[in-house]
Amino acid sequence: MIQQTHINLYAVLLAVGSIQGIFLMMSLLTIGDLRRKANLLLAILMFLFAYDLFDEFLLESGYMQLLPRIAVIEHITDLLYGPVIYFYVSRITTPPRQQSVKGWLRHLVPGLLTACLAVYLMTRLPLQDFIDFIEASDTASGVLELYDFLTLSLGIFSILVYLLWSVRLVVRHQKSIGDTYSYREAVDLQWLKTMLLSLGGLFLVYLSLYVLSIFGINTPDLLDSVLYLSIIFCIFFLGFMGIRQPGLFIEDQGVREQEEIAETGPDMPPAPGYQGTGIDESQSRLILDELRSLLAENPLYLEPKLTIADLAQASGFKSHYISQAINQNLQINFFDFINRYRVEFVCKRLKDSDDNILGVAMDAGFSSKSSFYTAFRKHAGMTPKQFRALQATAVQ
Repeated sequence: MIQQTHINLYAVLLAVGSIQGIFLMMSLLTIGDLRRKANLLLAILMFLFAYDLFDEFLLESGYMQLLPRIAVIEHITDLLYGPVIYFYVSRITTPPRQQSVKGWLRHLVPGLLTACLAVYLMTRLPLQDFIDFIEASDTASGVLELYDFLTLSLGIFSILVYLLWSVRLVVRHQKSIGDTYSYREAVDLQWLKTMLLSLGGLFLVYLSLYVLSIFGINTPDLLDSVLYLSIIFCIFFLGFMGIRQPGLFIEDQGVREQEEIAETGPDMPPAPGYQGTGIDESQSRLILDELRSLLAENPLYLEPKLTIADLAQASGFKSHYISQAINQNLQINFFDFINRYRVEFVCKRLKDSDDNILGVAMDAGFSSKSSFYTAFRKHAGMTPKQFRALQATAVQ
């Protein structure tokens, strides 16, 4: 028996959230340039969220009974969430040359096979089986119940695995920042961490519902509502962040292109025993001396957005040789190497003038007050005010 349809406030919120998801999806697709591929993945994620909200709207309003066969599509999205999230994070944190479309496609196989099985069930089982399944009737088809349980379980496992893999990519990126950039603003991907944290929160609520259902515990409607209302919030948050983060995609892509150019430039011959992948100690000391001479003549460190690719282009050495020379001889990374020069510049200015401290820091290439004070304390062993006071005492 088909139930009567009805619309309440919760159903309206679900419909609005689904429409907003589609709107943001279309907005992301209209943004071109270097963000196109990343935004395409985020748009797909918006679509998956929008469909889940639409599916819940059909259930809440009673319209699902008018289209009962599509009930088997519900958990296919669970098998797609994980890969899409992982692809998105990978696109942002991994150089394009390390990404493979063919490699990505294999991650979609479980979802595609499940979709094929869903189509098979939709065309083979009678309509009444789907109606009984939606209404949780005692006469509900065992085939549909088994299919629902297996796809839900696989979806839960898939989301967990891909979220962990995504977190691993972000952690790896965090470790690589110091070897690539002389600054952390924007490239530290704080917004991406917040995104993964939000998605992790959604997953925990979903996992709780799953565990309770396994033990036969009836979950309160409030918990379901919290899950889907949280999805609405995530749609707004993710869409907003995707549209508001243009600099990272462009800037990061620029660094990667510069690295490719630097790789083809002049460089040291490979050291014996390194098989072309490294340099020996004498060569690394020579490179470091060349870098110091270059920076003495041309203070590139005053450029706030200086990257190791920029230094590679200016010096003619490959980026990884520069990184090895700095790490091997000074036991620091590129980030600390450049910021040490910036701190020395600030110290000299503070000795020779009464200029505003923050103004001097900006002249030295620091991008923010917090990064400046952190670097100054690390390399000078005191705060800028303490350093200036110490110099004044020494003069007296």
